[in-house]
Amino acid sequence: DFSGTLPGWRAAGIRVLVKPPRISTIAFNATIVAQTGSLITSVVAQVKKRITEFVNSLGPGETLYMSRVTADVIENVPDLLAINFYADTNGLGTVSDTASPSTRTVLRTSSGNITIA
Repeated sequence: DFSGTLPGWRAAGIRVLVKPPRISTIAFNATIVAQTGSLITSVVAQVKKRITEFVNSLGPGETLYMSRVTADVIENVPDLLAINFYADTNGLGTVSDTASPSTRTVLRTSSGNITIA
């Protein structure tokens, strides 16, 4: 019995049913600090784009670590000095550092699901 030893491989002639992952849409609430003199609308757009790209690159069942999102955004948005994520749009409550979907679920977001104050 070779089941489980060669993931993704089956004997020739075996029918394999492949199901797409369930999509779990997540929202973000954040505050940012931009460099003095930077165009805030441009920084907000870049932050939203970076968060969206990061989350949408995760595979099914892959854990989202907020510390990695924070590091990625700060590293890739030139005029951004700081970003903090919150549980609500009033800047209150801390957000969990991880979001762990089931192995059959994939996390996704869009710029419309990201609120930046």
